[in-house]
Amino acid sequence: MKPPEKQCNAVAFFFAGAVMAYVIGDDRDQAVLLPPVLDDYVDRAAPVRVVDAFVDDLDFSALGFGRAAPASTGRPGYDPRDLLKLYIYGYLNEVRSSRRLERECKRNVEVMWLVRRLAPDHKTIADFRRDNGPAIVSTCRAFVLFCRDHGLFAAKLVSIDGAKFRAAASQNRVLDQRRIAEEIAKIDTRVARYLAELDEGDAADPGDGEESVAGALTALKARRAELNRLADYLEQDDRSLVVDGELDARPMGFRQGGKPPSYNIQIAVDADTGIVVHHAVTDEVNDVRMLHPMSKAVMDLLNRDDLTVVADTGYSNGNAAAACEADNITACVPVKRSVNNRSASDKFASTDFIYDAVLDSFTCPAAGHLLVLLGLTRTVSSICRWIAGNAPSRLAVRPPNIAQSRAMYTKTLLTV
Repeated sequence: MKPPEKQCNAVAFFFAGAVMAYVIGDDRDQAVLLPPVLDDYVDRAAPVRVVDAFVDDLDFSALGFGRAAPASTGRPGYDPRDLLKLYIYGYLNEVRSSRRLERECKRNVEVMWLVRRLAPDHKTIADFRRDNGPAIVSTCRAFVLFCRDHGLFAAKLVSIDGAKFRAAASQNRVLDQRRIAEEIAKIDTRVARYLAELDEGDAADPGDGEESVAGALTALKARRAELNRLADYLEQDDRSLVVDGELDARPMGFRQGGKPPSYNIQIAVDADTGIVVHHAVTDEVNDVRMLHPMSKAVMDLLNRDDLTVVADTGYSNGNAAAACEADNITACVPVKRSVNNRSASDKFASTDFIYDAVLDSFTCPAAGHLLVLLGLTRTVSSICRWIAGNAPSRLAVRPPNIAQSRAMYTKTLLTV
């Protein structure tokens, strides 16, 4: 048996060696007789395997994908199933750019496994999304049904909300009938000038200048035809504004002044799991009229006989609530209180005051008739002050006889 001091030295040497050592990886230059299978790098419970199985079960011809069957002649193209798998993987992992998806195909092991080491370029990926937009929407619908059939959610309670997203067009592309007419008049003036220049150049030899004038004239005529089409679009849809280049967008927002062209994205989410059940891109400036269309679309998609939805105050609408009730949809939406929504409990609400259109006065529950004291006129609103001897509240109300006016009109009850 070793002496105690030699045993201590051996233990100290062992621990010193353990501290100094590192975990060493494989030698990069070492040849491997049997390389690892790519499937071994992907975990058995990885979500990418669900994406692969889901896409393989889809009927691409029924969904409307292009090139669902390979052509008998020509250069072979990419299978739309592989491109759809790549698109869904990028969506789930927040990789939206086609160039980033192209890079992932060369460095991400899961993507290599999913598309079997294919490496389509960014233009192929972008063209696939552009050419198969409706089919991708149908795929999202099929995914919702897939989750429902496999018991991932029951849709007992659906939450609906909306968000506004800026369009690509700038605010300068927003046109009305007046701006369209002004631009058409300018184009007609320039066309007349170019025609005069062409007539003057008929006597001379044709040259590059005449060709440039003819090209400009063609571009102006094309622009005039586009403006006429936008004017017809305004008349047919009974709109006051149109966004040049993005007809589905509308100016919307809550800031003062000009509002940027935007879209109103409506989303219905299962309250238990957070899965997006349905979505829609609309041009509604607010959510007031979207409660029933979204609820009905979700109920039809899930093939249910009844549905319970919840939404915020922006969806408060009596007509929409009645339509939902008629379709056996229970809508849980708080009532929108447009005035006096922060008053104390001892103050009167606007519904407590009865307006008499003949006498142009209100009946206060505590002070009798309220008469006009004086009127003030501003740029955007007309304000009248109503006064009573012992009026107990300060309240802003909108009289029924001017509710149809587009101008803001407020009447204020003043405490005396």
